[in-house]
Amino acid sequence: GEPPTMQGLIALLAGAGLSALVIRAMIAIAPRVGLVDLPGEHKQHEHVTPFVGGFGVLAALLVAVALLILEYPDRLVAWLSLLVCGVVMFGVGLADDRWKLSARIRLVIQAGLALLMVFGGGVVLADVGDAFFVGALTMGFAAAVPFTVFGTVGCINALNMVDGIDGLSGTIAAGTLALIALVAGLGG
Repeated sequence: GEPPTMQGLIALLAGAGLSALVIRAMIAIAPRVGLVDLPGEHKQHEHVTPFVGGFGVLAALLVAVALLILEYPDRLVAWLSLLVCGVVMFGVGLADDRWKLSARIRLVIQAGLALLMVFGGGVVLADVGDAFFVGALTMGFAAAVPFTVFGTVGCINALNMVDGIDGLSGTIAAGTLALIALVAGLGG
């Protein structure tokens, strides 16, 4: 088959293309169904603005999960966990934008999804690397799970906090993921 880098590039372009199409379509639909953000509070925009970026992210996620399932079917539970987490976070974000959910409800859902990520997806922060220059600091599973949940919920909320300027959270996420991809690629 094709080298992994070509497959990754195809997936990236397919996800980005579908995301752009979905966002464009949703911009037209959003005002009619009330998916608009009004100026005020901590918002930076001066006009009514559709909040439809999440629809594009969800479209790209669907492409990615479909390709992952096709390429690595032996990890089906992990990919389905990723899909469930993404769809639920999309729903929580949409509901919060529309109806302003309480922080407690969002945190409980986020923690539950982080646990699904750990137990369904097999993603756990087992160590924090060589943070203090004394060698890798590893944790047992009992400590790693709450640390992973705390870190995941923290990242979700940190990214959500910068979402007041259109495109900023997407740009930060893209830059962060590009750096992670670079480090992962260099690490083999």
